Formats: sequence, structure tokens, C-alpha cells
Amino acid sequence: MSDPYRTRLHHVLSTNAEPSSSEVEEIKYGAKKSKTVLQQLETQIAEVHATLITLFERREAEQDLLSRYQCALSPIRRIPQDVLFKIFLFTREWGPDSEAITIKTRPVGPRPGRKPLASHTFFLKAAEDAPFVDPRLQSWLERAGTSVPLDITFNGPQQRSSSGDHPTASIAWMSPYRHRVRNLSLSGRLCDLPGGQWQSLETLKIDQFLLHVSWSRSGEAVTFPSLRYVGFRGGFLNLEPIPWRQLTELSLEFDNYRFIGRAELLNLLAQTKSLVHLTVKCTTYGDDEEYSGNGTIIVPAAYPYLLMDHVESLTIRLHSKTSWLLDSLTLPALEKLHITQTKAWSQSIYKAFSLRSSFTLTSLLMQEWRMDECILIDILEITPSLEELHLIDALSITPILVAGLKPLGRLLAPNLEYLHIRDTGIFPSLRGILKVPPEAVCEMISTRSGEPAAPVDRPYVLLARNFSVFEAQHPKRARGKFQVREVIREEDKFSEAEIVHMYF
Repeated sequence: MSDPYRTRLHHVLSTNAEPSSSEVEEIKYGAKKSKTVLQQLETQIAEVHATLITLFERREAEQDLLSRYQCALSPIRRIPQDVLFKIFLFTREWGPDSEAITIKTRPVGPRPGRKPLASHTFFLKAAEDAPFVDPRLQSWLERAGTSVPLDITFNGPQQRSSSGDHPTASIAWMSPYRHRVRNLSLSGRLCDLPGGQWQSLETLKIDQFLLHVSWSRSGEAVTFPSLRYVGFRGGFLNLEPIPWRQLTELSLEFDNYRFIGRAELLNLLAQTKSLVHLTVKCTTYGDDEEYSGNGTIIVPAAYPYLLMDHVESLTIRLHSKTSWLLDSLTLPALEKLHITQTKAWSQSIYKAFSLRSSFTLTSLLMQEWRMDECILIDILEITPSLEELHLIDALSITPILVAGLKPLGRLLAPNLEYLHIRDTGIFPSLRGILKVPPEAVCEMISTRSGEPAAPVDRPYVLLARNFSVFEAQHPKRARGKFQVREVIREEDKFSEAEIVHMYF
């Protein structure tokens, strides 16, 4: 802002002319006003200077604290965990009756797949039905805080002890931490699972698991209100506290020596009303009367078709006949179907399963199932919504298959974006997976896309015998260099394999 006094006295202030008496008074008034303003500015400058000094001091303190943090995080400050683990293992001998406990602390937050904050493994000596109090374990859990979620893997004894008895391990020590356990994996002969509410438990994995006594000796009921995933490996044990109705993912993966009856399996699936992902890899048997693990008779299910409204992905590997399970299910929301090691496949059952379910299947994987081209073409006709198809040790690329994929009058699998065929040598008759010239495959892709196909890509591989990539000039499914490297890295681990990728 301009000073009115200075404006009026400009001719006096800018020259050497003598001011008049009236101008002298005005000049004195202006000088007095300027002194007042200067005093105010000096006060403000002092305040700002004090604030600036405080900020400088705070910056130096933060820089010093940051330097200490960085020193604490320096790799030289700690021995790698795997080195410590090896040193610890060399301190004593571990027998078959030792227990292994792995506990991980995870960051709090909803994002899945986050890396654990810390992971520790403890080896403890098994004792017959006796709880243990290990100071290292208790100390580590106390340092982990009171609210950080925990992932616990407990491997109890699985073999006879030197005295010939069957030792069991107590897991009552988990009681103070059960409200924090998010993922729990159990194996071996265990006892004394703490009763009460496990409010944070989301994942329960059981591998060759056997409870020596009841769930809780105190008689307190066990509840899993947040449980969503349950996985069984090595055998099935129908545990009463598992809330089957609320599960979204169920995995049953047994070896060849563990069986589950068909009626028992269907009765189990009938209880899972919210299931989204289902994996069944086991051997089944079917009799008029079947026995469960506790010896009770299970009557075969009365319903011919089990409706599972929410299942989006189904993975099957039945060492017995596969088609019976498809003949027992109705899955209207199914999007991904993976079938491995099928036996006695029935095309009519698959067609009935598809029509009955009326699903929109987008991904299909067939593995270790020798089929001919006519069956595959029939599957593609039944499933026009298919976007990706994986055939592992299933068939070769023959002239019949190439001709069937050409749009002659009608386009087979109009939504198909990706076809993956791999032969690892299980079936000698499949050797030489490409039974047609590469030009014939390129021509087929060109007729489907309406434009010339790109040249055949044969990337360099170390173990695989042959790796070919066919693609349209503008494929529906774009793939960058990173995706190509990942595919090659994943596929090149199969020695002497022949691999073909097609992008339409």
C-alpha cells in the first residue's frame, strides 16, 4: 500500500528543497509512524527467528533419530535367520518324537498376502499328554505384543517312540493366544486343543492329524466364528467344531492309502452352503453302507444332485472313477474346472453336468487324461463361454483338431483366448505334440482372427525339448515381456517336455 504522507511529500523527500512549516509537521508524524511499524516488525522477526531456531533443532533431532533407526535396520546388526537356524540345529540331536512349532506375526490390515513381520521355529521334546511351558516360546510371544495376528504351525509326533508307545503333544499352551491366531496348521498326534472362541481364526490346515482326547478337557465348547478355509491332507477327520456352513474354501487332499466314502463326501459337501472354492484330491469308494471315521454308518445321500450355488472353482483328482462326482453336483456359478488323473471318463455325464448347471465356464484344465480330438471338440461345443483351455498330457495337435478350430460354417469356442498344451512324456503315444506343420496352426489362428498371424515364436529354453508360441497379430489376451518370461520360467522346469501356447 502507498503511504499518503509520502505521496504528498514526494517533492520534499526526493529533492533537497527546504520543507515548509506545515510539511515539517507532516514529516515528523510520518517518522513517528515509521518507528512504530519498525518496532512491530522487529517483534515479529524475533518471533519468527525463535520459531526457525526451534525448527532447526527439531530437524537435527529427527535426523539423529533417523540415523539410529537406519543403523538398527542395517543387515550387519543381525545374523540371518537361516544361519541362526542351522546353528541351533547343530546344538543337539533331534529324534522322530520331536515337535516343531513355527509361529509368524503378521501386520494388522485387510490386505492378503502381506509378508510376516517375523517368523520363528521352535523344536520341543514330545511328552505323553503333558503340557509344556517353554521359556523361549513364551518370551517370544510376549515380545510380539498382545494384538498382532499369529500364524502357528504345530507338528506333533507322528511315529512311535523308542519305547514303542504313541506319544502325543499337548497344545493347551495356545489358550492365552487363541484370540490372535489367524492361520493354524496342525499335524501329528495332539491333545488338549484349548476350548473357547477362536475369534480371529480364518484358516485351519490339518495334516495327518489325530486328537488323542477330546477337544477340550475343561469341557468348554470350541467355536470358530471367523473360519473360512479348511484343508485336510493325508486323511479326513470330521471335527464337530468346524462351522461347515460358513466355509468359503475346502480342500481335501489325501494320499492313495486314505479313503473317503462317496456318501460321506456328499454329506460333507451338503453342509457347505457358502463354499466358493472346492478341491477334492483323494480316493473314494462307494457301497450301500459306508462307515465314517468314528465307526458310525452313513446312509448314502437321498438327493440325486447336490446344488452348490456359490462354487466358482472346482479341482478334482480322484484316484477312483471321476465322473461320479460330476454326476452328483449342480454348480451354476462354476467358472474354473480342473480335472486331473481322470479314470472312466463319461462324456455324457459331463454334458449332463454342463446342461444341468448352466454355468458360464471360462477356464478348463484337463491333466493326465488321454483323450481324442472328437471328445475335445465336443467339450468346446458344449462350453462356448470358455476363454482359456489347458491340456496337460492329454492330446496332440492333429489335423482333426486344427480343422475343428477353424470357423467353417460356425466358430467353435468363440470366446477362446488362450490354449495351452503340454506333454511331459507320461504317454509315449503323445511324443511329438505337434502333428501338423506350424504353418497349419498359423493359418487356423488367422482364419479365427481375420488377420495374418504373427510369426511362430520359439524362445530359448534349457530343459524343455520344444517350446512354441503361436499368436494372432492382435491377440485378445495381451501379453508383455514380463508375462512371457514368467511363462517360460514356469514351463522350462519340465525336462524333455513339449509345450505349445496359442493366443487367439
